[in-house]
Amino acid sequence: MNNIVKNQHIIPRVHLKKFCDTNGKLKTLNADSLSLEKDQSPTQVCKGFFHYALNEGIEDEYSQIIEKNFGSLEDWYGKNIPRIEENIIVNKELSEEDKFGLSWIVVNFYFRGYSFRKETTKSIRKINEWVEPSLTNMFNKKHNDLNENDVRGVVNDQLKQYEKNTSYSTARSFDVGFVNTLTHKKWNILINNSKTPFITGDEAVLNVFDDNIKKNQLSGSFLLMKQIINLSPKVSIVISFYMDDEEHGKIYFTDITDNIKKVYEQNLLYINYTHKYCYSSDNMFFENIIKFEKNK
Repeated sequence: MNNIVKNQHIIPRVHLKKFCDTNGKLKTLNADSLSLEKDQSPTQVCKGFFHYALNEGIEDEYSQIIEKNFGSLEDWYGKNIPRIEENIIVNKELSEEDKFGLSWIVVNFYFRGYSFRKETTKSIRKINEWVEPSLTNMFNKKHNDLNENDVRGVVNDQLKQYEKNTSYSTARSFDVGFVNTLTHKKWNILINNSKTPFITGDEAVLNVFDDNIKKNQLSGSFLLMKQIINLSPKVSIVISFYMDDEEHGKIYFTDITDNIKKVYEQNLLYINYTHKYCYSSDNMFFENIIKFEKNK
């Protein structure tokens, strides 16, 4: 607790730096308005004031414990990802250890992100709306001397505090069950040596529906969803549910250097699913998307 971290990164700088230009800046697109914004430093973006506190924005010991544990994973990332990326580019099979480590990265980046926290808060709010009448009625019976509206107000205040508790989302980041799930899925690693780099966003990992899953089977299940991370401007990893036993835990390498359409598809996913901003080492893709939208 001697070194209090106040501004806590949702996406670690060690990941964002891979998408910087030669000046160490991130070219920035506002995905909501489809407009370019000023270049940013990785230290300036994807962070929140005591973001991991039990009550976001309020200093507590929990946020420092989370920050320290996330830092340990980020240290592994910084030491190992450059080597792993070099191996991927030459289609060298990932070791089980590296695959497990990458799975930790994907799980951690997703569950600490904006989207999952938003989903968690929304789910808890629905539960609260369902239980509030019963709780209010129970308290009214125990304290019949109190005004019913006052009791309802107290109950709602307590439920809102429960709803704001960030631990329900951050705790998933340490669940090895999700990591093991990813190691058993099918991995398609896309390699891009074209002049149009992969981009990233303030949502580092995208959790999207898999088109290969039948509509009647679709759910929010982490198992059935497809996880996508643009690991660097040259490497994108797509992790999906295996459709037959032969694909169980398999890794496939696909060079899409000459398939600019596929590069654009991967990047468009970030524009569609990121929290608000996308980042790149080059403005070319952003400018083309803005131009396309204006000419529609």
